[in-house]
Parts: sequence; structure tokens; C-alpha cells
Amino acid sequence: MFQFTLILIHIAIICTDWDQRELEHVPLLYSTVLYLRPPATFKAYYLQRIFSMLIKETADEGKPSVKEFWKSYNILKGMENIDTSWEQVTLQCMNGVWPRAWPDAVHSFMGFDAIPALKQEIVKLVKDVGFEEVEEYDVQDLLESHAEQLTDEELIELDQQWISKESKDDDDIRQKAKNLSHFFELLDEMTEIIQSGDPFLEWSARISRVLNDAVACYREIFCSKIHAGEQKSIKILF
Repeated sequence: MFQFTLILIHIAIICTDWDQRELEHVPLLYSTVLYLRPPATFKAYYLQRIFSMLIKETADEGKPSVKEFWKSYNILKGMENIDTSWEQVTLQCMNGVWPRAWPDAVHSFMGFDAIPALKQEIVKLVKDVGFEEVEEYDVQDLLESHAEQLTDEELIELDQQWISKESKDDDDIRQKAKNLSHFFELLDEMTEIIQSGDPFLEWSARISRVLNDAVACYREIFCSKIHAGEQKSIKILF
């Protein structure tokens, strides 16, 4: 008979549909959850990567300022950094969760913790940016702050930022939908030219299919943006 352990972090509701005879719920101490190696190591890699990007994009003359860099840091860059940072988390680190979560099950050395070295590297990067007063404990406080609950004031400020962002997003959706619409018009025009001037209909039809298949993902994006715009219009009516 096999036994499996599933660790859930920041979960408010425990599923009760499973057979309780086969499921044992063991709450972990906050201090244990906070220092689980994979999430903590990922956060350290993510922070290191952000400051590396900051130095790279602001170091030379004529490049954006630190403030301009943060303003240009969007969801896409964040997703790319998340992906790269998780790739840096090794399998050894993933297995390293067990000494804290289930120490009785660990009978061998799990490797050295990468977080201390990462914190030192982050401090060096931050000081290279110009924040000379930052020390290692400041980086530790920053890493731990991601697990803290937001205050009422912070939630209100975040809500106001989202309202402002939604207004800007509406303009972006309309502009991107307009650009995609123009792109598809040009594509349709190009396929018509190919088909009208080609005596071999099989070839021109094949090329048209290849082109349409290649841009299918963009058609999905276009349809989703049109749908998002329609949903916004419907909400305004109510």
C-alpha cells in the first residue's frame, strides 16, 4: 500500500469530499510553512533576477532610470521571470522540503541551502543599483513580507490601482484588437492574391491553409479581445 503526502500552502478551505479514513489533515506551523525550501528559494531567485534585470537595463548612460524600469515592468516580464526562476529551483531543493515538513522521513543529507548565498548576491545587486544602506536582514524581511496579509489601507490602494489600470486596459484592448483586425485584413488580401494568380489551385489552397493555421493563435487572441470589449460594454449598461 502506498502513502502520499500533499502539502498545500495558503489554503483556506480543506476539501471534505474525500474519504476521511484515507486522508489525514496535519496543519503545519507558520514558521515551517514560511521556510519551506522550494517556495522560499524560488522567491529568492525571482528577487535576484529582478535586480539583475534592473542593473542591466539602467546601468549605462541614456538608459531608463530605476523608476522608469519599474513602470515598464509588466505582467509579461513577471511571467517570464517566474518561469525562469522556477527552472532554477533544483530537484534537490524540491526534495529538501522534507527535513522541515516531515523530519522523521529523512535519513540522508539533502544538500546545502541555496538561500543564504542568494541573499548575499541580492544584497550585492541592490547596492550596485545605489541602495548602499540595504543589508541582508532587509532582504530577509522583503522575502518574508510576501507571506503577510495586506492591511486595509494596502487593499484600498490596490483596489484604486486596479480601477485605474482597468481604464488603461480598455484602451489597450481596443488598440490591439484594431491592430489584429488590420493584420487579418492584410492576410486575407494576400491569400486572395495568391489564389487569383496561381493556376495550381491545390498549391495556393495549401499555402492558405498553412498561413491560417500559423496565425490561428492570433485569431483566438483577437476573438478574446473582442469578447472582453463586449463584456465591458454590457457591464456599463448595468
